[in-house]
Amino acid sequence: MRSGSLTLVCWLLLGSGSALADRVVTPITFDLNRDPGAERCPDHDTLATQLSKRLAQADAVARLPVADKVSVAIKRTGGGYLAAISASGIEGGTRSLLDPTDDCAGLAEALVLTLSMIADGQPLPPPKPAPARVPSPERPFELGAGAFGSTGALGALSAGMTLDSLWHPWPHVAAGLSALWMPARSFANGPGTTSFTLIAGVARLCGGLLPYGHRLFPAICAEAGVGGLRGVGEGYVDSRSVWVPWLAAGGSLGTGLRVHRMVSLFARAGYLFALRNERFRVSGLVPVIDTGHPGFDASLGVLLRIP
Repeated sequence: MRSGSLTLVCWLLLGSGSALADRVVTPITFDLNRDPGAERCPDHDTLATQLSKRLAQADAVARLPVADKVSVAIKRTGGGYLAAISASGIEGGTRSLLDPTDDCAGLAEALVLTLSMIADGQPLPPPKPAPARVPSPERPFELGAGAFGSTGALGALSAGMTLDSLWHPWPHVAAGLSALWMPARSFANGPGTTSFTLIAGVARLCGGLLPYGHRLFPAICAEAGVGGLRGVGEGYVDSRSVWVPWLAAGGSLGTGLRVHRMVSLFARAGYLFALRNERFRVSGLVPVIDTGHPGFDASLGVLLRIP
């Protein structure tokens, strides 16, 4: 590697019909650094000689250089050679030149051309702007938990809890899945008692009235639930426990309230219709509950955004 500086005597024609004696002196100084592996590229003296020849052949009116000092750094890359040109002065700037060949011949020619432009008063061409990066739309994923209440899922007003997940694939669309657990709700019937427990999953697809990202996200949701309802009898001659399928569908209105960049509160209220009707009976007694009427429901909880 060789580093140095040289003041080039640039004789440029004052006009198309001028003789050599009419040419004027235009100095330009540059430094050259070649990294290891770039020995095939021209050294400082070779590049200066080629530049002098090009300037001597110029057939144009001489102008002052646009840079006081120019630095050239050449390095070997996986795809060839890369030269970084840095000019300081009136219209300085930076420029990168890439030669994909293995002999560096193309880079040498490009360097001579670029340096001659600077010496002849032409600023470095601006680098091509990088294509604008279009930001990908937000598709946040949220996890949380909440409290759930129903007027008829267990035959009477009952409460439970949910574990909730919510995904926003598009600004006005949200898809969610909740794991629902409603603990035992007991009823006294004759000589004994019956208790009921619900474990289910509820899927929902919501359309937001405002795009996600606002402080509020009011939405209309379609819901479908599937799970199991367990009934247990105690104090009866034939006391036993029974699991039956629980299938329901319906809709709800809800809203999300963003209280922090990563935290939101949610509230929903809706109605569920049974897709399968089961009646729990005790011998000699009327049906205890009817699963055909899940009724109104509401939930309230908190969601944490997953980065």
